[in-house]
Amino acid sequence: LRGVGPKLGAALRRRGFDTVRSLLTWTPTRYFDERSVTPLGALMEGAHVVVEGTVARIRSIGPRFRSRLEVTVESSLDAPPPHGTVRLVWFRAGQHIEKRLSVGARIVARGRVDLFRGEPNIVHPTLDRSGGDETALGVRPNYAPLEGIPAGTFAGIMRRAAELYADLAHDRLSPELRARHALPALGAALRAVHCPPDDLAGLPLDAWNRGTTPFHARIGFEHMFLFELCLRMRRAEDAGVRAHAIASAADPVPPRLPGFPFDLTSAQVRAAEAILTDLSGERPMRRLLQGDVGSGKTIVALLAARRVAESGHQAALLVPTEVLAEQHFRTFSRVLEGTGVGVELVVGGLRAAARRRAELRVASGEARIVIGTHALLNRGLPWKSLALAVIDEQ
Repeated sequence: LRGVGPKLGAALRRRGFDTVRSLLTWTPTRYFDERSVTPLGALMEGAHVVVEGTVARIRSIGPRFRSRLEVTVESSLDAPPPHGTVRLVWFRAGQHIEKRLSVGARIVARGRVDLFRGEPNIVHPTLDRSGGDETALGVRPNYAPLEGIPAGTFAGIMRRAAELYADLAHDRLSPELRARHALPALGAALRAVHCPPDDLAGLPLDAWNRGTTPFHARIGFEHMFLFELCLRMRRAEDAGVRAHAIASAADPVPPRLPGFPFDLTSAQVRAAEAILTDLSGERPMRRLLQGDVGSGKTIVALLAARRVAESGHQAALLVPTEVLAEQHFRTFSRVLEGTGVGVELVVGGLRAAARRRAELRVASGEARIVIGTHALLNRGLPWKSLALAVIDEQ
């Protein structure tokens, strides 16, 4: 792809863009209407505009490391009315911006209008290299910022990729399926979202900014279609797999349990019973437990792990940090004290002797509930009878 050298290519790969297709399926976050130049005397606060005029004054204020560059632009003599002025402002501006400008030069700038002391300002505008008849107008897509990749560079890459390769993208959906859901072809959708037509395909700009156009729907539909297809393939593979059936898991969950410091809420009881019902069968369970911070997800996980442990099997709780692992270890140990259920902590920071003791407890089955970080994924950890894995994801 023209414009992508080794350094930029490496930066793109670090962010998951390893093919042109992966680039093209990264959709803009919003679109700016830049189909016309707004006269300087008609600027409205909050509007995103394209302005064109003549540089009347350039001022650099303050020391270089925290300077403010102010450029006053006034309407050119041949500009359509109403005439006026606008101040372009850059904070901590580099000298490269000032070197591009000179009093009397024609300038084209794009950005959001703010009012300062009643006067229109555009802070950190985007400058075009030339104005006049060469000013590029249209609907401009805007992408989420990527660290280490300038916004203008990334936008240019996306436009070139769409213009050169969008129509070559293999469409995984059959014509019949697209017709059933009134979806455009993939190539047309990719080209439209990155190079929107001037008439916006007859749709309001708000629909483009909300991602509700047929073109956005086509890309989103493929993501969800392939995701659902993978899930169904996984379920088909699991059809012949048998899991440990936890007989006691089917027992009702009382609102008050021995060792628990408080009553369970009705929502916690419902979630726990749904999970325990799955554990009582022989089909593998894959469930997502979703809830706000403090809603009691950990208690539900503890309850499921306890039932598994009391049946003679083992449960693992994988968490993202050692701090959280130690916190859960203390909570589980306190609640399960006196029940005969052994709880073990396995994290990367364990000393060699402590690690060996933990491995022996896991291998013998003495540790029924094992809490840890990615160290749990070590192939050398010898499980005796692992029946439940809980992933606490941030």
